[in-house]
Amino acid sequence: MSLPGSRVLTLHGPAGSVECWLLADGQCGVFSTKCAALARDAQTLDGLPGSWVLDRETYTTAELPCRHSFHVSVLALHFLVNDMRCPLCREGPGGAMHMSSIPLDVRAAVQLRLQRVQERSLPPDDGVVEVEVVIDGRDLRGLEESLRLVVEIRHRAPDNTRHMFYICGPVYVPALRRHFISDMFSESCYDLTLQRTFVRHVMSRIRGLTQQAGQCSLQFSLQHPLFEQPVATPSFAPAPSGEYALSTESGLVVLGHVRFDCEAGEIRASINQAGILALLLEARASA
Repeated sequence: MSLPGSRVLTLHGPAGSVECWLLADGQCGVFSTKCAALARDAQTLDGLPGSWVLDRETYTTAELPCRHSFHVSVLALHFLVNDMRCPLCREGPGGAMHMSSIPLDVRAAVQLRLQRVQERSLPPDDGVVEVEVVIDGRDLRGLEESLRLVVEIRHRAPDNTRHMFYICGPVYVPALRRHFISDMFSESCYDLTLQRTFVRHVMSRIRGLTQQAGQCSLQFSLQHPLFEQPVATPSFAPAPSGEYALSTESGLVVLGHVRFDCEAGEIRASINQAGILALLLEARASA
């Protein structure tokens, strides 16, 4: 059945095809935000087209047969890099999508973004990986690119067998891009946008371990090349739900908070601008 204001686009791959509905707007299952708003967020899309224009109609959203929807360029990149299964429920054929499925008007931009992803995934011949991080002296917007939220999950079985799982995901702080380091005394807190695949992976691992005999704990940390001190929550049990401070080892600098609710399947995090400034100024003083 046709959806109002939509059109069908068939995407092809080596293991089969996927028919998706292109819509003017919808919810992106990866970034948990409206696709039309994401289309205006050039930094998050990082070179991907914000919208696709076909027959003079503008589309930002692709809905799959499983009814999960995503920003159309984000979904296309996922299909090209990984396979053609839904990023959330994994329904669909395996195998990476053919580039010829991408409309000509946006193909060059998507192909360039794909090449950048592939280049980053290949280490140099000598095995050395170099990462340059530049933060302008007046603003914090460059901080976001290398910011990562990491969770360490530990489990000890009754026979004292121990397992540790290390899960890392990128975080996005859209509000941070509009603020400057000159706001020295700002107490603004910014919510972190976490990828749903990261949250789902953490919850799946936790629920699997809590069904086993033994003790389970987890600890979140916020990592960035410019943070010279570890920034982490205390170690805590998966239940009950709670909110935990992201702070330095001394506890003198609180960078933000993580709220974890295993029953609801939710992870929420926020960072404080004043805490970021304290760490950056400390790093600058010791340089």
